[in-house]
Amino acid sequence: MVVVTGGAAMNAAESGLRVHDVASNIHIGRAAVRLVLTHSLMARRSLRGSSRPGFVSRLFGAVGDAMTAPLKAFAAKWRPDVVVHEPWAAAGSALGVPSVVHDRALFDGLELTAAIGARMTASVVSPATVLRTAPAVSPGSPAVIR
Repeated sequence: MVVVTGGAAMNAAESGLRVHDVASNIHIGRAAVRLVLTHSLMARRSLRGSSRPGFVSRLFGAVGDAMTAPLKAFAAKWRPDVVVHEPWAAAGSALGVPSVVHDRALFDGLELTAAIGARMTASVVSPATVLRTAPAVSPGSPAVIR
């Protein structure tokens, strides 16, 4: 098993797991600032708990595009049988192997993966199944934090 990630998530190595960085070229903070400046209304709606993944899908679609090539290169060497990824890492469903989305988001994991994948240039396929560690959110219902 290997955790493929980047940036601050590289601290997963502290757990003793094997970790590989595929996102050293990604600066999510800068991308988020650019997106907030160009889509401020969408950003405000998202911060208020909008049930639409527009802002998140734009941000992580760009991140997914940046991760796809290094992720595919690593997968060609590692040759995984299955990939487990978060909805925000839709590039994990663009490798030509079965994928499982680890749904722990306020949005429905499959819906969010599809929304992010639709904004990517890579061909993202629907994950084979979902591993839910959070209650499912009904499509169209607002995400609620209590």
